[in-house]
Parts: sequence; structure tokens; C-alpha cells
Amino acid sequence: MLTRAVIVGAVLLLGGCGGVAPTQGPGTPGSTAPLPATPGGPSVTRAAATAGPASQTAVPASVGPGQSPGVVATGSPGVTPGAGGWQYLSDFPAGSAIEVTGVTAHGDGFVAVGFEPYQGEGFGGRRNGVVWMSAEGRRWSREVPGDLASTSLLGVVSLGGQLYAFGEYSICPELSEEECLDAPDAGIAMWSSPDGMGWQRLALPDSLRTGILDGALTDGRQLIVHGSTGEELLGAVWLSPDGESWTEVRELAGVDPINALAAGAGRLVAFGIRYLPEEDDVEALAAWSEGGAFAPALLPAGQRGVVQAVTWSEAGFSAVGLEYEPTGDGLASVALASADGVSWTAADPGQLPAGAGYQGVLAVPGGYLALGALPAAAAGREQLFAWSSADGLEWREYGPLAGGAYRQLSSYGRGAAGVIAFASDFEPSDELEPVEQELGTAHAWFLPLDGQGLP
Repeated sequence: MLTRAVIVGAVLLLGGCGGVAPTQGPGTPGSTAPLPATPGGPSVTRAAATAGPASQTAVPASVGPGQSPGVVATGSPGVTPGAGGWQYLSDFPAGSAIEVTGVTAHGDGFVAVGFEPYQGEGFGGRRNGVVWMSAEGRRWSREVPGDLASTSLLGVVSLGGQLYAFGEYSICPELSEEECLDAPDAGIAMWSSPDGMGWQRLALPDSLRTGILDGALTDGRQLIVHGSTGEELLGAVWLSPDGESWTEVRELAGVDPINALAAGAGRLVAFGIRYLPEEDDVEALAAWSEGGAFAPALLPAGQRGVVQAVTWSEAGFSAVGLEYEPTGDGLASVALASADGVSWTAADPGQLPAGAGYQGVLAVPGGYLALGALPAAAAGREQLFAWSSADGLEWREYGPLAGGAYRQLSSYGRGAAGVIAFASDFEPSDELEPVEQELGTAHAWFLPLDGQGLP
């Protein structure tokens, strides 16, 4: 799988890993941000999903080549109220999806994407792309388009009324000890659709098709993709106004690879890390661009931690994350704010939640909404929490979210009707149960917004 996820040293990254990094402006998709592989640094791996398949029996199995896709719509949603107005959607039609990896606002509603095994195959087999659609964030339909067979969808954005889905195309099993000759056009791929039903594959530059996809977003004018490419897997950003012509930027001011990216006010803002071997710690890095080469941004001296996500609103940029090796129990959050994306101010650690790790952030009316987690009673799982802030520096709790614990925060986004968040849970296999038989559950939460700010 040519994608990345997060496991850093002894740090438990709350929410695990996601598909496409949270590189969104208001109303565009997000997910947990991946960490870069640092030569000589902490042990880091990435993947679009490290969980086993999420299984629910209320919907048909996935389709293989030549089969007709199925559509399943929910009726009145099963809703469990949570703190701050959050609603747990207990009847979200996940089907056999392994993960809901990306979501975007489209029109007045939402479109989400992910992937599931071929019919009769497990987590280690071949995969098909899955698309979910909702007009208002509560009731969802599920589609397995035949155009997206042999695809692991990892992210989706909406631009100019058109949907663009990104993922990996491969006709080979995901995990197999047998050799498999893949399709000549296998690799990172992109599809477009006006409505989420029929999809057309578009050509990508070879440097992107054969590289690693870390994130996709839009600034309202163009598609913006970031990842790594070439034999040395050097970081790069690809820009396109229409999904057909592309410009590549490799001058990233040392932020290589990028693990969080946002667009706003005509600028791109990127975050990464530098490993400090003598201290066994990581230093935060940031850079900005107005469409060409990136220039270093100004962070507080000695800023530590991993920025997991960054977003933009009319008030400026907000970036959140966690420390690499926090002291004491649990994790330690990191939050920064900037009016222009060039000069940044860090939040007072004493004003941030104790023992929690920020994983995502969205712009909402009146400020920002951060998503993260605290360890749950169940081993290896977390409880999803939310926090709100008017300025990106002072935060107050806006959770927890009802519905049970999970292993990884998968994706999140904001639309006209509110905020949607997805997470995945799974039971690890034992020696007698192969990974193909792992069972899992996709979780979904919705927060209605009325345009006047948080409830």
C-alpha cells in the first residue's frame, strides 16, 4: 500500500492512523495526519489502514469485476446523543468497509469514501472503493461503484461542483506471500465524478502515480496533493486546476515529507518534524508558499511536538498535534495559531487538556473545533473527544462523543449542515485466527451546526 500511517516510538498516537492527512480548509476533508519517516530517527511506518475489516450485516458484500454495485440507504438514523450536540450514528451503513478514509462537503451535503474487501476475500485480499453520500449528515447511502473495483480510496475533495477521489489502484491482494504481477497502470490514481455515482479515471503525472500519497485538499481554485516521490522518496506537492494539467513543487524548505498541510488566504502552510537524536525528541518544522517554492515559517524557538493537522479560517490558521514523548500518563497536546501562516504563537501547555492528544482540527463558525482522544478503559482503544477555541490558543472541552471506544480516527469534515467524523475499531486476530478473518466496526458521529457557531 503506497500510503502512510502513524506509529512513533513508544508514543501511542491516539486514534491510530488515517487515510489521507487532515489538510483541509473549511468544509473540506480531514483525517488523522501521518508522520514522516525520519532517517535515523524514531521508528515510523505509514499505511492507509492498519485495522482489520469493519463488518456490518445490514448491507450487501462488496462487488468484484463484472458485478453490479449495490446501494443501501438508511431510514431514520439511529442517534445516540452526546455532549455538546454530538450525535452517534449507530446505523451508518458501513457494510464490510475496512475504513472510511475521507469525507468532503459537496453541495449542501457530504460525500465520503473508503474501501472494502472483494466479495469472499478478507483484509489481506483485493479491495474495492466504497462511496457514501448524505444530503444532511445524518442519513447516508452506500454505493460500491464498478468503476472503483480494485481500488483503495484514500481521500476525496470537491472542486467546482466536481468530485475528485484519490486512492491506490491494484489488481493484486493487499497481503500475500505469492508473487503477483500488477497492472501496468497500478499505483496512486484519481477519479472524477459529478455526483458520486459514476466515476472516470484521470491521468496523473508518473511522479505521483508511482509515489506515496499523504494528503489531498483544495483551496477552492485548484487541487492540492502532497506526498513523496522518486527512489529517495523526496517530498513533493502537486497542483492542478482541473485534475488534468499538473505543476510539481519540490522546494519544501526542509519540511520533507509534509505531515499536515492547509490552504488559506492565498497561501499553503505545511508542517513536518526533524528528529533530534541526542535528545530523542522531535522538533516541529513549518513552511509556507504562495504557489511556488516554500519558505521557512517562524515557530517559537525550540518548538517540540508533531503537528497532526492544520486548518484556516478568516481569523487565521490553527495547528494542533501532540508531543513526541510526553511525560507522565497519557499524551500532551500541542496547539499553535497564526494570522498569516508565517509567524506562529504556541498555546500555553497549561491551557491544553491533560493526557489528551489532538489529531484533527476544523474551522467552524466563530473559531475552531479540534478532535482527539483520551485512552479508554478497553486496552488499545481511545474515547473520542472534541475541543473548541475562538483563537486556536485557548481551548475548552466539547465532548466526549458517545458511542464507544475505537482504535483509529479515520476522517472528518465540515459541511453546510455540520461536522462529520469517522473512526474504526477492530478485534486483533490471535494465532488461530488469520488477519483475513478480523472483524471490525466503523463509527460515525455528526454535529449539527446552524451557521451561528457551536451549539
